[in-house]
Amino acid sequence: MRALADHFVPQPGDLNERVAQLLALLLPEQRTEFRPVMAVLLSNPDADPAALGETRQEQQRALARAVRSLLLAATARRSLIWICEDLHQADDASLDLLEQLIALGGMNRLLLCTMSRPTGSYDAAMRSVRRVIATARNTYGDAVELLTLEGLDAQAGGALLDRLLPGLTPPARDALLAHTGGNPLFLELLVPALLRQGDLRPGAQGFVLRADGERLNAPGSLRELVMEQVDQLPPEVRRLGQAAAVIAAAGRDVASWLLEQISDDPPAVVAARLAELERARFLERLHHPRERRYRFRHALFQQVAYSRLLESRRVELHRRAGRALHARSDPHSPRAIAALAYHSYEGQDWELALPYALTAGRRAGTIYANREARRHLRRVLGLARLLDRPVQQPQIHPPVACHPASADTLASIREVRPAAARTHSPPPAETPPRSAPHRSASNRAAIHSRHCFPAPA
Repeated sequence: MRALADHFVPQPGDLNERVAQLLALLLPEQRTEFRPVMAVLLSNPDADPAALGETRQEQQRALARAVRSLLLAATARRSLIWICEDLHQADDASLDLLEQLIALGGMNRLLLCTMSRPTGSYDAAMRSVRRVIATARNTYGDAVELLTLEGLDAQAGGALLDRLLPGLTPPARDALLAHTGGNPLFLELLVPALLRQGDLRPGAQGFVLRADGERLNAPGSLRELVMEQVDQLPPEVRRLGQAAAVIAAAGRDVASWLLEQISDDPPAVVAARLAELERARFLERLHHPRERRYRFRHALFQQVAYSRLLESRRVELHRRAGRALHARSDPHSPRAIAALAYHSYEGQDWELALPYALTAGRRAGTIYANREARRHLRRVLGLARLLDRPVQQPQIHPPVACHPASADTLASIREVRPAAARTHSPPPAETPPRSAPHRSASNRAAIHSRHCFPAPA
């Protein structure tokens, strides 16, 4: 919805208002009919999934039909490309919606490109991805093309190396391709690193490897090379990059205002060091209509920078991020709620983490994102036991109407008895980190049923 709104209603403004304008533009005769569907898709506080149908399947079909109608109206005006990155990390609700959309068919002016990384034959996420691919093949037949990306072959790798460093000798080129397995990012990072340390130098026939012929004095994996490059950054620039990695852990984008809030440096210094991270090609500036945003060049840069933080520093940065978002964020934004729940929990800010985790879990369940809902609600139960008190109604937004969730989600929180009853056999709960204050295992949280998903009647 955000991408379509950015494309057809590009002016700044609240996303709900822009989606309403989008409906008025593309589906003027159906905008009243689809308004409840948009409320569910955007996880609005007044969203009522029951208005879409009595069963989960009916509600999913209603969502898919509405999104399909919107896409058909959009593609009637112009052809569109829809890119879904990292499909293996998508939640259940998104994969189900995508599968329903594909099964409905008829979107001939829409090119759908999905990308996923294999994570294991028995991984639940990959099973769902394979199911989406099978549905696409059943619906569109030969129009579906599956591309498996391997390392670059000798010809393509040689062309990339010629662009990176013209004049490489054949032995040097072969050694680089063999060392990297044809991984383009590995090649792009390795060639400048070898030039800097003098292991690649000009010779009579072109650039050659130093002394050892075809043997490379270089990190053996891409991760090791990224770790080396992170460590070579100036200390003050590396610290800012690590703070950016903390923000990106809750979502891919890094807002400059939030980075300024959690950094120890004044805004002018943060801006200068962000420019250094851009020049070093760790971060890339995004085109955003309202604020400066950045993204790590590759997820590996974020993972490595994050992993190099001391635990105490990591906790402190997460706590600062949670507090800054709590003071500024739109309380109705699903992204803000999810980021707040994550940063508050990782920052061990338990008083803030409890209500936000509960809200995030309830909202995830509303759209049947069961894995996400399960994760949040397990944290809620662990925090309620830790703090030794009932789960109170979060004062974050007006109460959201609960609805019967799926059996999987209900199983994760077990049966919740009426009002002041206690859970005699606690459901699986995520235990907060050990640095949290110790509480007796006999403590039990009184969970009020109106604050959780009710058991089916």
